[in-house]
Amino acid sequence: MLLQNKGKRLVSPLSNLSSKQSDCPCGYCFNSSEEKSLFTVFKNDCAIAMIPERPRIPGNVVIIPYIYHTNFTSLSKKEFHGLFLCVREATLAVERVYEPDGTNVWCDWGDITGRSYQHLVWEIVPRNDRKEGRKYRYKDIHLCPKWTQAQRAEEATRLREALHHSR
Repeated sequence: MLLQNKGKRLVSPLSNLSSKQSDCPCGYCFNSSEEKSLFTVFKNDCAIAMIPERPRIPGNVVIIPYIYHTNFTSLSKKEFHGLFLCVREATLAVERVYEPDGTNVWCDWGDITGRSYQHLVWEIVPRNDRKEGRKYRYKDIHLCPKWTQAQRAEEATRLREALHHSR
């Protein structure tokens, strides 16, 4: 069920996972609940961390708030805290699996992003610049190869297991 409130589209966390929001071409809103669960690394009441359809590099994770936002500054304090807990947990999983030299965590919004949609999304990208074959240089997501569902599910499983085994 989609609700309007002060310019934000409000969607309950569970209904968002199964709904198809025809007015959002982001690619995340269009996945079914079953499909999203396969690619989920971590989730809480405010956000979901999952493997994108076109990872920039192995270990790339996207974090999407359940309540649709077009910019960072419109998050409530509760949404902000929940979202960043999700970012933290997903980053821990990525760092345990990939042992990067460093990690980029970013978010951007507005027309400058080059996206045809305005949906707030965080990204985690492990940086292994000293390891041969793992160097990352920023590239447009549309230039990245599309992963199969099996590849995405396998990657999500590896990251989930790394997160759960350390607790």
